[in-house]
Amino acid sequence: MLGMSLNVTQNKIARYTQPPEPPDLKTADNVSVRLKDVRYNGDITQSVLECIQTYQRVPSDYGLDGSQKLKYLHNILDGEAMGFYKSHTQPVATSYADGIEHLKDHYNMYYAKTNSG
Repeated sequence: MLGMSLNVTQNKIARYTQPPEPPDLKTADNVSVRLKDVRYNGDITQSVLECIQTYQRVPSDYGLDGSQKLKYLHNILDGEAMGFYKSHTQPVATSYADGIEHLKDHYNMYYAKTNSG
């Protein structure tokens, strides 16, 4: 009998100690799924601006605020570009516009060089 009440108590604790899901988890999933075919991997023969332009339609469709726009910006990145974002943009970007500018400044410099001439 004592063992049975212990299991019931442990189950109650397990249920109450699990953190609740963030309220925007569904939004994060929706944004990620919507952008699955729009990924920029750092290829200097492609423009990061095209991915950014596609992404800029998403925040208005989902009603994202500025911090959420920045939070979900990584959804358009893959490979080397994701690594650059995590190590150089995410730590210093203070706003969505700042994050966008940081990516544009870094990647468009290379894109312009490969497509001029």
